[in-house]
Amino acid sequence: MSADYQSLMMLLADLNAENRRSPAPAREADLLEIRQRAANSIRKAPMGDMNLAQYPADHYFSGQRSLPEIHRDALTLEVLSEGVLQHGALLVRDFFGSETVANLVKQLYGELP
Repeated sequence: MSADYQSLMMLLADLNAENRRSPAPAREADLLEIRQRAANSIRKAPMGDMNLAQYPADHYFSGQRSLPEIHRDALTLEVLSEGVLQHGALLVRDFFGSETVANLVKQLYGELP
């Protein structure tokens, strides 16, 4: 990986830790921008057998400036890659069933072991 990518990853780790201690919308926006920069630096360099630059820029989410959102039935490697590489994340609706979500919420709030 490039030195730019490594420095972005170190910055991300620091900002993530700071944001966990004291969440702030402005910091979350900064984190998203840094993730996009890191993804773009990865996109330009081949990694093993997979070159992330093979996916077209903004093919699925062309012109979308907000967090891209899909249903789990539309999830493919190409859609996931573009969502993460171009927007820093991808929201996948109905990825987990309602029972799984309910159990995760209970675990988060300490209601389950």
